Amino acid sequence: MTRGMPEDIYISFDVEADGPYPGRYSMLSVGLCVAGHRVGGKYRPVDPRARSFYIELKPVTDNYLSEAMAVNRLDRALLEQTASAPAVAMSEVRQWIVNVSRSHQPVLIAYPATFDWPFLSHYFHEYCPAGPPLSFTRVLDLRTIIVTKAGTDAYCPTAEALPPEIHRPGPHTHHALDDAVQQAELFSRVASWDATPLPR
Repeated sequence: MTRGMPEDIYISFDVEADGPYPGRYSMLSVGLCVAGHRVGGKYRPVDPRARSFYIELKPVTDNYLSEAMAVNRLDRALLEQTASAPAVAMSEVRQWIVNVSRSHQPVLIAYPATFDWPFLSHYFHEYCPAGPPLSFTRVLDLRTIIVTKAGTDAYCPTAEALPPEIHRPGPHTHHALDDAVQQAELFSRVASWDATPLPR
């Protein structure tokens, strides 16, 4: 760390959507939680349930995929009536990240970030006048971290196929906050993982 620079806070996040990409499809929920901090150059995990945030959003288009709704198990008709407008939701997401970061620099983590970050970034730019509270360069893909740490160029398998020393079997609910917590716990285990080669 450069002297005088704030250290990092790692925030796990997950989104649930009604299709594969933003613009045509809607982000319906967001879950975030603090996974840990970098203190004195060392990662320190925390209980991800201690500081967390969850919000549901109104759909922004009429487009959706039935298979996506079967996965997230959200009710679009109910969301249209009861969920937060995107402008309100993204302002609250931004403020939560700012509040938990305090003197730290936020780093967002997802598994895989290639799906979740495009939705979050699009919604920040489209619906939040202040924009995202961090640069896209501070978004980490946990799947890539695992592959790199294992020293393999093999495609990283699903979470269920990960080595038992980092994977803790449990229900994968596709609830955005549940998934964010699971990812935070996985990230903390990977941080101290004495990696072995992943199966090809």
